[in-house]
Amino acid sequence: MPASPDQENLNVGIGYTIVDSLSTLLIMSHSHPDMLLPAYRRAKSWVRTSLDFSTLRDRPVSVFETTIRVLAGLLSADWLETDYFRLEPKKVYAGEKENERVLLNKAADLAWRLSSAFDTASGIPLSMVDLRLRKGVEDPNPENKGLVSTAEVGTLQLEFRYILRFPFKPVIRLTSTFFSYLSHLLTMLLEESKNGSSEKVPQFLYDEYGEHLDHVTASRLWNIVEGVMLHTREGTRGPRLPSVFIR
Repeated sequence: MPASPDQENLNVGIGYTIVDSLSTLLIMSHSHPDMLLPAYRRAKSWVRTSLDFSTLRDRPVSVFETTIRVLAGLLSADWLETDYFRLEPKKVYAGEKENERVLLNKAADLAWRLSSAFDTASGIPLSMVDLRLRKGVEDPNPENKGLVSTAEVGTLQLEFRYILRFPFKPVIRLTSTFFSYLSHLLTMLLEESKNGSSEKVPQFLYDEYGEHLDHVTASRLWNIVEGVMLHTREGTRGPRLPSVFIR
């Protein structure tokens, strides 16, 4: 049992659980369409009619949690709709017009608001963001002031590199320095590997300067670069990386 009976609700009206479940409902609907497609349409209808990032109360949200759950949920469900249901799109319509791309439009708005957190000297995003005001916010915990987790900011690249496939200029502008920093980090890692060094990457970064605070072995944080490895093929926006990172 917790020492205190108090609790904190991380949700501020952006549908963490609803949006996070969209792709699961779509995938599982192949086995149980009569049960799960109606549930999906209800969830999507809520997203279309009630999910409005411009009217949230003034409470910062985690850039990491909101990216991996809400932005990723919207993008993955949109992709599954256009892939799984391209021949029968009306099965997943929830009151929208044909070819409206409800989920992608919501994702674009969210990415634009999240991208304000990247507007730092280093391009490393702040850990919190006020979506309504489009303003990055430092972690309120005084012990974490000015610090961000390398694993957290590293994994953001998967969703933001995908959104860069679409012409959302504000997102491209504010995240470009972030991707340049990650490219530098990977190049450094490659050089250290060639030199037989300990292959270390920073565990924490100072968001304003991108400087290292502490280190852990690279093998434990290798997942932070998988997005780069998968999304640096010819034609993909973003900095080019050494060929060793391209599958």
